[in-house]
Amino acid sequence: MSPDHLTEHYGKAIQPCPDCGNEFESPLYMGKAVAKFCTDCRSARSRAFELERVETHLRSLANKRREWAESPVGIPIKYRGLTWDDFRYDHGGENNRQKVAAFRHWANSFPTDQRPLGVESLLITRDVNGVGKTMLACLILQDLINRFEELGRERSPFQFWAVKDVKMRVNAARRFGSQETEEQVYADLTTIPLLILDDVGKEKMTGYEAADDYEMYFTLINKRYNNQLPVILTTNLTYEPWVPGGASLIDLIGRAGVSRLMEMTGGIDYIIEGEDRR
Repeated sequence: MSPDHLTEHYGKAIQPCPDCGNEFESPLYMGKAVAKFCTDCRSARSRAFELERVETHLRSLANKRREWAESPVGIPIKYRGLTWDDFRYDHGGENNRQKVAAFRHWANSFPTDQRPLGVESLLITRDVNGVGKTMLACLILQDLINRFEELGRERSPFQFWAVKDVKMRVNAARRFGSQETEEQVYADLTTIPLLILDDVGKEKMTGYEAADDYEMYFTLINKRYNNQLPVILTTNLTYEPWVPGGASLIDLIGRAGVSRLMEMTGGIDYIIEGEDRR
């Protein structure tokens, strides 16, 4: 190919930049200018495009996080928008600060980008109502949602379930014509990365419902134990009775269930000190 032919196909043209108006030199290919904008304006456009891409991604994440926080298995309305600074220490004092610090560390170290296999479970307890157990669980959940960076999931991998709602779902699944089976309910609740169970042990532990409650709790704990997935329980019970002869978690989920739960939590129960604020 002759040099003249190369010049004709790969020559250069002087033309004004549509953005800044300055003339710049553009290569030619087949008689047409290859570059429409000057180097500086191309760089500025590239930076603007990247900034817009990042901002769009962040807006999408914010929308997804808000969707998860406000979903039926997200944060109850009462606790939405609260921060760790809203937790009151006036009744529990400095002892609660150490526990709150442990919860925040737990939430910050939780592997939101992968299956949390082997992550320690949490038992948040106190035999007094209204000391902030549910609030603390919701603050942990909010931190996890705010840290999650994946847009592809349709459902939140971290779910908040009041025990009464789990019971309603299980009972509904047992009815003829239900949209899901009991097995499907348990498969869902025992494979999500994090399950928060609120108000464990509020029910009566005697009577004909006690056997159903035991089966439900043991199934949830046992399957999550086998799947190596964590659970957060808020409860008025703990591993040992608060008073001699009183109720404990053993009365609710049996010794086998407690044995598994103790291994999952490292035998730690976070007792939230204080008085009923309600």
